[in-house]
Amino acid sequence: MFPIKSRLSESQRAERRRQDALLAERFAGQVVAYVDTWAGEKLTREVVAASSDPSDFQNQLAALSQDTRRRARLTDVPDLDPALPLPSVGLA
Repeated sequence: MFPIKSRLSESQRAERRRQDALLAERFAGQVVAYVDTWAGEKLTREVVAASSDPSDFQNQLAALSQDTRRRARLTDVPDLDPALPLPSVGLA
């Protein structure tokens, strides 16, 4: 087997990890749909739907355009464990 090579540069992977940490902090305990847009090394992440209620989340998704639904990535963000420190994220 050949190793799978990432299409992201090291700085892009770091930017994606930063955005993932922000998502985990801001949307803990919710299901989230988001669209990522890259401009060189800069990642813009737009949250297009988020809710802890499955019915509400489905209604938000249904209201999106077909193109946005096609591009959106969905994730179930776990609740933050109060015993663990928040991830350190640079907000430059």
